[in-house]
Amino acid sequence: MNKKCANPPCGRPVPKEREHKSDCCCNGCSYAVKKLKQKKTYRSNRKIILKVRKLEKMLADSYRYLEAGVTLTGAHLYNMGFEMGYFTSLTSIDDNIVAKVIGDYAYYIDSNDKLTIWKSNSLL
Repeated sequence: MNKKCANPPCGRPVPKEREHKSDCCCNGCSYAVKKLKQKKTYRSNRKIILKVRKLEKMLADSYRYLEAGVTLTGAHLYNMGFEMGYFTSLTSIDDNIVAKVIGDYAYYIDSNDKLTIWKSNSLL
């Protein structure tokens, strides 16, 4: 059973001597397929990185308001276009609050919709 080359423009059958170790008919096609996979991975990672930066900036801007004494709610973040369910990790603060972390900021919205934001150096 001959399989076809994994490089979409090529489509030639893979030689018997390469079947067990490659999905491509030659080294040139293998390199082309590798580059396509790398490009796809880069695009995917870039989208994630840009999303994290955008959400972190929203938290940073809101943090400045909180430091100035302005009371904010979860609706404030929601109106900015913040994705409430998104976080990169979780952290425990004061052993009773589990805050969501994005970049250098952690945030928590309590049952009364009050927003609290911590900066990473103040988490210690």
